[in-house]
Amino acid sequence: MATIEKQNQDQLISSLKRAIARQAEVELAGAGEDPVLAVRLLAVEEETLVVSHPIDEPGATALRKGERVDVRLVLSLRDEERVVSKRWSLRSKVVESFAFDLGAKQTPALRLSWPTEIKPHQRRDHFRVQTIGQDRPELRVWLLQDIASAEAAERALQQANRDRVELDAEAVAELRPNVGPAFEALTSDLSGGGLCMIVPEAVDAKLAGNPSLWVELNVPGGPLLIAGVAKVAHRKPMQVQRKGQGQKLIRVGLAMLCTRPEFAEGVAERLCRLAAEIQRQQLRRTRGA
Repeated sequence: MATIEKQNQDQLISSLKRAIARQAEVELAGAGEDPVLAVRLLAVEEETLVVSHPIDEPGATALRKGERVDVRLVLSLRDEERVVSKRWSLRSKVVESFAFDLGAKQTPALRLSWPTEIKPHQRRDHFRVQTIGQDRPELRVWLLQDIASAEAAERALQQANRDRVELDAEAVAELRPNVGPAFEALTSDLSGGGLCMIVPEAVDAKLAGNPSLWVELNVPGGPLLIAGVAKVAHRKPMQVQRKGQGQKLIRVGLAMLCTRPEFAEGVAERLCRLAAEIQRQQLRRTRGA
């Protein structure tokens, strides 16, 4: 793990506070990965963090004062030359178990020491997964014409996700920012870090200059899962051509940058969940074959 530099402390504090506001999914892992608990980040204090303590969960009582723990969640932090939204693991220790005032009630909580080390973390079920056949989510992509309208759309979509409201096609169309005509694309694979799409060479030509894109991803025939502003991260010609047309296909990697860090963090979380669910479905079919 890398030591957290002084200049990154303010960025870490801001990102942790955004995680509280969006009720982010958080894992708390003990030494040797035992136990691994789903918890809530409740507060960012001057020198400590506060997380919920699910005392009824198996292994929860093992988290005693002084025990080393890793706090894992999606944050927007600097990784080498740029700020990225992905899963990070923060090294900490248990300071105490106590009752935290949560509004009008108290809830069991753990106070943790301020993180001293940090590293990117990739869960075993969050590796990149191929999306083929029935596993392929529907992908729609547009050239974005107005970045200001995209921020308003991302804000509304984030609130709908926080409220667990499923948006149908009509509702999504009303929220969509100012975009040009949609173009043809298929998902190739995805992970918590982003997705790849396959496009004809003629469509790839429209991406010259790396314009901002508006991307929407949903289960076939189902509600919207993910939407936001994206940029091309890389592109590579494929060896195959479109059958019967002699048209080259290009594999294009997209980075979901969004207009604000809190939106990018939420999109990264939902991509992680989608990748994990697709992998679980693929494993179930493989075992049942």
